[in-house]
Amino acid sequence: RNKMEEEDPFLSSDSLGTERATKRKGCKLLFVYVIAFACLAGLFVGAGMAISYGIFGTGSVFPSPCTSTGTMHTQLEWGAMVRTDGSTVSVLDLLDVLLKAERINETIMTLTKKPHIAGMDTNNELAAFVADEWKSLKFDKVEMVNFSVLLQYPNDTNPNKFQIQFENGSVYYDSPTASLEPPLTEDENQTGVPRPFNAYSGKGSATGKLVYVNYGRREDFEYLSFNKSISVNGSVCIARYGKIFRGTKAQLAEQNGCIGLVMYSDPADYAPKGGLPSYPKGWSLPDTGLQRGSVMVWEGDSLTQLRPSIDGVYRDSYEYAQKNGAYPSIPVTPLSYKDAYEFLSKMDQSNEAPSDWQGQLNFTYYIGPGFKDPYSSYNAYIEVNNYLE
Repeated sequence: RNKMEEEDPFLSSDSLGTERATKRKGCKLLFVYVIAFACLAGLFVGAGMAISYGIFGTGSVFPSPCTSTGTMHTQLEWGAMVRTDGSTVSVLDLLDVLLKAERINETIMTLTKKPHIAGMDTNNELAAFVADEWKSLKFDKVEMVNFSVLLQYPNDTNPNKFQIQFENGSVYYDSPTASLEPPLTEDENQTGVPRPFNAYSGKGSATGKLVYVNYGRREDFEYLSFNKSISVNGSVCIARYGKIFRGTKAQLAEQNGCIGLVMYSDPADYAPKGGLPSYPKGWSLPDTGLQRGSVMVWEGDSLTQLRPSIDGVYRDSYEYAQKNGAYPSIPVTPLSYKDAYEFLSKMDQSNEAPSDWQGQLNFTYYIGPGFKDPYSSYNAYIEVNNYLE
């Protein structure tokens, strides 16, 4: 089960401190550009098309799409012949042997069996696995290149929090999935699974009235301001995933004055009524499931923009990247819709959300700000303790 969105699960905060912000961990970056012949590995489906495959944080593998015949190198064509296991066969015949459902399934199982967050040993092991597979296919050159980039990880000893607090700061409700996503099958119950986090979030805590901001798009904040005369300035905001990139949600929330942002996956978008069953019985997101992922809006390594992230290259500071909009300074973290229910069901009912803001939790959605009686004096509290390496 993969609750991370496709953009980038692995990747930030003003209060992290210079000593952590300037610390970088050497990791490897895998960029693979393979033409047709790479399909022989059975690693990826599709033939006759360019395949781009990246594992951020492992290594770079650059195979050559040609075959050797004695001292000559000829461009590989679909009708060409290639030697394998002492025999000469056509490329199409070899594809027919290697591109089998069983082989593809075996490779996918290998690539997904263990958690492999960027920069970790398990991720590097997968890069080595891919390189070995391509070496076995006699590519002219398979090379792994080191890149050093700035990454962020969740704090196992001090996990993130999202709470409803009494006026005196004591806890009324502490969201379990803000700090730990429970395993639903035995094979998920293993070490190395990252705690819930949004990489490159700002570090720190914030307390304030909760405001529901729908998908957190520009038009959603404009609706609150112009149609409802609701200011989110100084508020903790809660948005549902979807429609736009999560990093843009965080960017817009900060620009509009939110002091913290929680993002949850509403069943309307990820487990709709009448749709597929929830995992593990189906593909829909279970009520304790959540999406991890980066909230950085820049591409690549934030410290070496438009430059290769190799030793000796000039690096900007973390503070410079944050000041220039690479990632938010406010704390941002994900949440399951089971926990989101505990917050949204208690919202102040002065402002009912419009029909296109309604999700599929079992209540009418209200915007807030704040909670209804008898919770009206309570506050939302967010705390993010991610760290940089």
